[in-house]
Amino acid sequence: MTGDRLLIVDASLAPLQAGLLVDGRITAAVSAGGEALDGIFETSAQLLRAEGLTHGDLDGYIYGAGPGTLLGLRLAAMAIEGWRSMRSGTVPVRQYITLSAAAAAHAHSGGPASFDMLVPVRRGLFARVSVRDGRAGPPQLEKDGDTPEKTSAVPRFHLPVPNRRLPPPPLAEAFRFEFTDLPAGWFSGPEVAAVAHPVPFNPSPAAYAEWTGGRHRA
Repeated sequence: MTGDRLLIVDASLAPLQAGLLVDGRITAAVSAGGEALDGIFETSAQLLRAEGLTHGDLDGYIYGAGPGTLLGLRLAAMAIEGWRSMRSGTVPVRQYITLSAAAAAHAHSGGPASFDMLVPVRRGLFARVSVRDGRAGPPQLEKDGDTPEKTSAVPRFHLPVPNRRLPPPPLAEAFRFEFTDLPAGWFSGPEVAAVAHPVPFNPSPAAYAEWTGGRHRA
């Protein structure tokens, strides 16, 4: 997507983030705490206003699919779908797994060659990406009480979420993920995939129908 101006929205973690990708490079980024409902629109508006842009100037959107807080993920998906619906024609959207992005950011910003990055999925259950010798594996699930002694041979980090009822995983240090810590060109790589609608990434899906921004837009 070289030459495009893309708005990145990730409300899966605390704080939530919005960023502008131009020619495959992050040119601006803002973050905000508080409620996702207000923060998504405020950060996006603040970023676009500072860059002298409107949604009509954008060539598409990039959605941070989590895992993380489900409310933030759903609201961000609905916001993107709403912005797309106000435009003529088809506006592209891509998405990435936030946990994998955070692992890449930590490795690129001087983190150890081997570590685990975790985020709460629900009480007592975490999604984990394991990086070994600089190579990241796919997201896996870890249950609370899953012998952390065996996995703590490498440093463990966790991504904070706004839901305080979800305690962090054991033996893990908090890590703040920021877009600007990612390697140059990461958003143009294979970790960011084109989708028809933004869909929260759920490593532990329930038995009921999958939620999508397109199916459940306001």
